[in-house]
Amino acid sequence: LTEELSEDEVIIYKLLCGDLKKATLSEKIKNISSMGRPSIKVENDNIFIKLKINADPNTTDVLKQKSQEFLYKTASLKCDVLGLGRYVKRNCLTQQEWETSNFKERLPYYNFFVEITV
Repeated sequence: LTEELSEDEVIIYKLLCGDLKKATLSEKIKNISSMGRPSIKVENDNIFIKLKINADPNTTDVLKQKSQEFLYKTASLKCDVLGLGRYVKRNCLTQQEWETSNFKERLPYYNFFVEITV
């Protein structure tokens, strides 16, 4: 990244990685934590990320929005902060396809879908 992440973005990053122990995003979003690693699925130019978290069920829409904003922001900078390229390389492509895929260059054009369950 060419810029620093805000405190909220660091929390969202940890949430997306499955490493969030306990955090507060705002007065309305308190005591959120990850419940294991996310599930990732790639189909064409769509990346689906499923998260299971401990949080107030009324906060999932805001967390989903913030997660998607974070993913689009980092992707626009061609920064694969979650290691999605490793997932794509390992699970979706042959070595030859990977070498010609230009994943990092195409990253800003992927669509991100985040699903959060509590």
